[in-house]
Amino acid sequence: LQKAFIKKATALGLYDGRIINLDFHTIPHYGEESVLQEHWAGARGRRMKGALTLVAQDAGSRLILYTAADIQRNEANDQILQFLSFWKGTRRGLQSTLVFDSKFTTYHHLSQLNSQGIKFITLRRRGKQLIEELETLEPWEKIHIPHEKRKYPNPLVHQSRITLRDYEGEIRQVILRGNGREKPAFLISNDFDSPVEL
Repeated sequence: LQKAFIKKATALGLYDGRIINLDFHTIPHYGEESVLQEHWAGARGRRMKGALTLVAQDAGSRLILYTAADIQRNEANDQILQFLSFWKGTRRGLQSTLVFDSKFTTYHHLSQLNSQGIKFITLRRRGKQLIEELETLEPWEKIHIPHEKRKYPNPLVHQSRITLRDYEGEIRQVILRGNGREKPAFLISNDFDSPVEL
């Protein structure tokens, strides 16, 4: 049903498809008897019983283009490959960039995406050592992000090529400071060509 819907919506020009946001959401369950697992519910800031659901959103139109519900914790890391299989079956020839957070999948799965030529942008989990190494990094460059509503449009960035455990080859790392958050953001991507401002 989802494939048929997406194909029709695509034919009508509703989806851009160049950038796809992927995220997990927990749909809470308040019943007394439940076989559902506990998952993190970000909106409530705590773990609770509910159905873990993957939602894929077309960034251009902000329309939903895929969902998968009642995902078990041990199935979560593989969901990106399930989505990719679905997306390839609906949009042949279009190279999308997938965007998701640091806990969405593993570095091994990122390596699999890379080997299939799928571009991605994600956050890197920042540990204490990464934060401590910031003061030794050079050079930092001030950039301008052309977005009217952005409160901090001129962050400092540091770019490098790094290697990660369970990821084959090098990956691009972009660190942002002065972006309105107390701690810097660590982005990683297999896109080495796009300007950092984008």
